[in-house]
Amino acid sequence: MAGSYATNVKAVLKPSRCQEFIQVISQVQKTSLKEPGNLCYFVGRDVKDPNIFHFHEQYKSAHDYEEGHKKSLHYAKLMDFAKTDPLESLHITPFHCAKQASSEQAASLKSSSSDGSYSYRLNVTSFVKPEFRDAFLELMKTHSAASFAEPGCMQFDWGEHLAEPNTFFMA
Repeated sequence: MAGSYATNVKAVLKPSRCQEFIQVISQVQKTSLKEPGNLCYFVGRDVKDPNIFHFHEQYKSAHDYEEGHKKSLHYAKLMDFAKTDPLESLHITPFHCAKQASSEQAASLKSSSSDGSYSYRLNVTSFVKPEFRDAFLELMKTHSAASFAEPGCMQFDWGEHLAEPNTFFMA
């Protein structure tokens, strides 16, 4: 699949470390949004468990993520924080989005990533049987276009897991 490169991250923090994490990840988000190739960086707190944080970051290419973001000073500071044992668990899922965001969509995403407002986001994982893959891909093309037409829809990205065929993500 062609398109941008993204990661969905689920971090379960130890309750005593949540406030410190918010300070660290807020700075990482702010500086990541200024990186070349960054399309968006959303951070959110789970609606049911205040110790769970989700983030979705998206770049024009895997190269922008690997050679830019992961080699940045703010990423190093996040890794230093991670070494202090603040996490109960961490799950990172990389994927290629099925479609590259337009420059207008990218500008809108960056604005909504950094404006301090709240939005409701869903991260969905679908495990598709191989015999239904083609039908699923056709459905997703139609569904993603229709979702963008809905009032209030800020983003609808989807793509396939890089290492697990027929595992798809929607964000």
